[in-house]
Amino acid sequence: MMPIASLPGPHGIGDLGDTAYKFVDSLKNSGQTWWQMVPIGPLGYGNSPYQILSAFAGNPLLINLDFLAREGVKSGLRTILGNNVRSPDLTPSPADKIDYGAVIQFKMQKLIDAFRSFVLQKHHPYKQPYALFCRENQFWLKDYAIYGAIKNHYHGSPWWDWDEDIRLRKPRALKIWTEMLSQQIQFQSFLQFVFHRQWDAFRSYARKRGIGFIGDIPFYVAHDSADVWAHPHLFYLDKNGQRQLLAGVPPDSFSADGQLWGNPLYRWDLLRKKRYDWWIRRIQKILVHFDAVRLDHFIGFYHYWAVPAKEKTAKHGRWVKGPQAHFFHTLLKQCPHIQIVVEDLGSLTKDVEALRDQFDFPGMKILQYAFETHPGAEVNRPYNISQRTLVYTGTHDNNTILGWTEELRKKYKKKGWNQYSLALAYNQGKEKEFHWDMIRLGMMSSADICIFPIQDVLGLGSEARINRPGTADGNWEWRLKTGMIKQKTERRLKKLAETYSRI
Repeated sequence: MMPIASLPGPHGIGDLGDTAYKFVDSLKNSGQTWWQMVPIGPLGYGNSPYQILSAFAGNPLLINLDFLAREGVKSGLRTILGNNVRSPDLTPSPADKIDYGAVIQFKMQKLIDAFRSFVLQKHHPYKQPYALFCRENQFWLKDYAIYGAIKNHYHGSPWWDWDEDIRLRKPRALKIWTEMLSQQIQFQSFLQFVFHRQWDAFRSYARKRGIGFIGDIPFYVAHDSADVWAHPHLFYLDKNGQRQLLAGVPPDSFSADGQLWGNPLYRWDLLRKKRYDWWIRRIQKILVHFDAVRLDHFIGFYHYWAVPAKEKTAKHGRWVKGPQAHFFHTLLKQCPHIQIVVEDLGSLTKDVEALRDQFDFPGMKILQYAFETHPGAEVNRPYNISQRTLVYTGTHDNNTILGWTEELRKKYKKKGWNQYSLALAYNQGKEKEFHWDMIRLGMMSSADICIFPIQDVLGLGSEARINRPGTADGNWEWRLKTGMIKQKTERRLKKLAETYSRI
């Protein structure tokens, strides 16, 4: 498990270039078959892949400039991206961290130059495939491109702060803005064309090497997104586009106030009347990029926590019935061969478990949760993990294994039977190479699939943690350094896969 953006490379952020292809080769050498990623949409608030500007579009920062140059050599991109057919490095740039401000400034200028070349050259090789791409993706692309162009015009302001006529998508305003920003709209469409072109080639390469991609579908979408602006009737919004109800989860043993996420809530009654058309198109679009999908916050399909917009915490909400089985019956008629993983973590009710099991969806178990001392933790222990499961050493929201064990060591300084001593006992009382012991525990379980963050394979500590839920700064920035994955690591991972019949 690793985001594309965490790959090494010369342009400040991992992208769809040579290092992505080399990582696929490394997975094959290691005897692996799945690469799980976070959402790949255009980043919004906090650079979080779970607060993206579109549920359909790709992140243009993942476009590789070198590949763009190579494809455009005969059409003049050589002069735009360097005489050596290689774009200049982003310097200075930390090798192990993403500086999003610098990356955006650097890459977007290069992409603007490439777009100018595309527009000026009548016989550019992208012309016909670009036109075909726009026709085939009109359902989402037109609205997203207009939204992106207008958002840039307003210097990034959210759509509800735009002028009233365009905020409310009045036909005359749409016509005026579309004409006024036609070049910027075409630029947004061009970025999506290039992203999809590079992704298609990348996925084809991975498939030929036996590597499947697992994608991620956040349950909610961001308020400031093309999806909510273009389809406000599908959400609980007032006439000015403000949220009437907010997403979150109620108070529990971890949070006395609950969690107030703030996303707008769906009008499932209206979605049902349209046979969930928007949602199903969204999932079908994800399947263009991925071989399997993880449904985040699966509990929301059974029931969801609705908090009035005036509230400052999630305390005073209520449970509201979700679409439940009707949604999945409708989805599976449209996508009968879809491979789904459900994020069923947290306190599940019997009804939510029954919904999951009704459709035979595999759930998730996290080994970091296996050694907690409360009775509910036992479901995560290796001997209780069933076949129809994906077992993880940790997720993108957890600390790394070595970071986690260091936290436990500090927490449980006194001897006795506790979370730390139990974890040690499972690994024969040894602390050395604890990350490999945890990977081994996952592999030897009955789970159909075992997933581990790349940080755990490499034995990295808290410095390599990629996300700290509840914090706003410093997340989603960690990157691999070139050369961190050694051949001996690949051989060791493959040996474990062979030992536990996972090749």
